[in-house]
Amino acid sequence: MAESNRTPLSILIRAEIEHFIVSRMVPAKVGNLMRLVFKTPVWLYQSGFGRLVPRKILILTTIGRKTGKPRMTAVEYGYDAAADEYFLMSGWGGRSDWYRNARANPRVQIWFRDKKIDAVARQATNDDVVKVMQEVLAINPHAVRTWSSHSGVPYDGTRNSLLQMAPAFPSLLVSPVQSPGAEE
Repeated sequence: MAESNRTPLSILIRAEIEHFIVSRMVPAKVGNLMRLVFKTPVWLYQSGFGRLVPRKILILTTIGRKTGKPRMTAVEYGYDAAADEYFLMSGWGGRSDWYRNARANPRVQIWFRDKKIDAVARQATNDDVVKVMQEVLAINPHAVRTWSSHSGVPYDGTRNSLLQMAPAFPSLLVSPVQSPGAEE
């Protein structure tokens, strides 16, 4: 039997569920219930059960821009092994506290599995965001529905329409900091 170029049903179902959740269930402003949901992975890590957290989620520690205190949050990430960079996309149009904290003080720490890594965050360019969007579209072509809905930009199949959407999804690139005395 010849291989099909069709998207697997599991990805289509997941795309529909994600679109429903993001477009209808995630409020414009984070309430107490959503805060609890977002803090659950942090509590699991702090309690020694970090292995229960999905692999695509890391714990990001930032310094509060107003309080100066460490703030931890769970963030889904992408990793570019060649560049040794983590890609973090902010929700709520960049109004996420973790995003604003990292922009104010780019020295951060990332924690996943048994590793804590000191790192520095920098603003991703629109081209960086488009590159990730294109990678996601190759796996899940239905993701563009959610992006289009949140950005207000219709997708016409071109890179230019993704570039127009990109500012609605502010993102950071996070790079590990070389430890003093570490060999290069």
